[in-house]
Amino acid sequence: MEWSNLLAWNERPVENARELMHTHRKYLAELVGHFPERWENTVNFYNESNEKLAEQSVVEMMVMLTKHMQEHVEMVLKILEIHQSK
Repeated sequence: MEWSNLLAWNERPVENARELMHTHRKYLAELVGHFPERWENTVNFYNESNEKLAEQSVVEMMVMLTKHMQEHVEMVLKILEIHQSK
């Protein structure tokens, strides 16, 4: 919970954070709706020296982004629970 204290969680309104999470979910839904037949397409990631670092399919990227946002949601719920119990 240290990062929540550093970000002054209990001193700021949460509406913008909630709006960001909702917008992120809408964006991903819109994004995947534009390429239903391209789930297996891959994206390559390179460093500054043009060395290939990784390759991910669209499916893998969407799963990663969804899980990452879910982690944020779970952390926010924990923070809210702690602050509400005080």
